[in-house]
Amino acid sequence: MNTKLSVLEALVEEDYGLTLSGGRWASAVDHDSLVVDREKQIFFWNSENIIGDAYVYLTRVRHYNHDDAKEYLRNHNATTTFIHEVKNKEEYVVYPALVKIFHNNLLNEDRDYFYRRTINDETISKFQLGYYDGYYMIPIYQDGLLKQFQMRKDLPIKEIHGYYKNAGAFLFNSEVLKYTDEVVLVEGVTSCLVLNQNGIRSISYTSGAEGFMREWFSYFLHQKVVYLVYDNDKAGRNGALRTATILGESRCRIYTFSGYDQEGYDANDFFKDKGTAEEFMELIKSKSKYSFEFPREKKERKHGIQ
Repeated sequence: MNTKLSVLEALVEEDYGLTLSGGRWASAVDHDSLVVDREKQIFFWNSENIIGDAYVYLTRVRHYNHDDAKEYLRNHNATTTFIHEVKNKEEYVVYPALVKIFHNNLLNEDRDYFYRRTINDETISKFQLGYYDGYYMIPIYQDGLLKQFQMRKDLPIKEIHGYYKNAGAFLFNSEVLKYTDEVVLVEGVTSCLVLNQNGIRSISYTSGAEGFMREWFSYFLHQKVVYLVYDNDKAGRNGALRTATILGESRCRIYTFSGYDQEGYDANDFFKDKGTAEEFMELIKSKSKYSFEFPREKKERKHGIQ
């Protein structure tokens, strides 16, 4: 084959043969469901449910380990960026190119998961939301660097977990703190997306209602008011009170949709029920309370031990 091939195209050609049509797309000779987008340098192997670039091809198709794949790309002059992170004394490698790959994959998938949460196409594009292997993917950045993907799906059962195992917890959309001294902190990442979509500066985190980390205090040094808008359940109330003790009770205002009958009702539900940004802000400003205004739940006594 005389046409000069990219690293990805050469890999496919070596393994399965490659037919070039002269346009944007090339297809494998031995597998008609394996095609290469020559413009984006991404391959789609539909029958194997694999999408990716040269690095993904090496690790998922040829089954190279990370170091061998990285060495192969270096030897073939392919520029690839990796972020090496250390958590609990163990290193894991984050691959930023997956943001583009997962986002491109969503172009051919049903977006109803996001639409049902009122997340529109503009927000999907802005935050580069994606899809991978049955999961809807949300890239998590902190300090300007990709740290994690939150993987989500509703069926057959609801699942939310991280793409990189043992990576720990991260703030979501923390960049917004640079541009405001008043912010809404919500429990869920999808709620954060919806609030920002509606013009409300909001952040979240990936560790659940009661998992706000003390080390994140420094991100909020210049915030005069933090509205803690958590879910209408016990975990939400406890989580909001705990977060207020970390960030400072005098500047934190808590609202947990306590007047709503639905258990677990959250900010996302408010907009699903046709609420507006103006109504949301009026609600949290008029109904939120300081933590010391909340009645403390008594701990149960068991066998005489409190």
